[in-house]
Amino acid sequence: MADIIKNKKVLQNVFEFADGDTRTLNIDNPIDSLTSAQVQEWADYAKTNNILIGDKGGAALDGIKSSVVVDNEQTILDLN
Repeated sequence: MADIIKNKKVLQNVFEFADGDTRTLNIDNPIDSLTSAQVQEWADYAKTNNILIGDKGGAALDGIKSSVVVDNEQTILDLN
């Protein structure tokens, strides 16, 4: 039988907090038409509404440091 190939896209957002900590939030299967403006809008909303807090003592979110869409291709070998 043929190998099975899977594609998986992940949006990786790295956020910065007031205590200097960073956290990565991965979102599976982002829409293909996603723009940097949409990501920034969501990050601003998260900051304004305290949706994300830091790990060290509940530090406030300063903002988004980076955002990247990672496109992985996985080949699953059929061993039968």
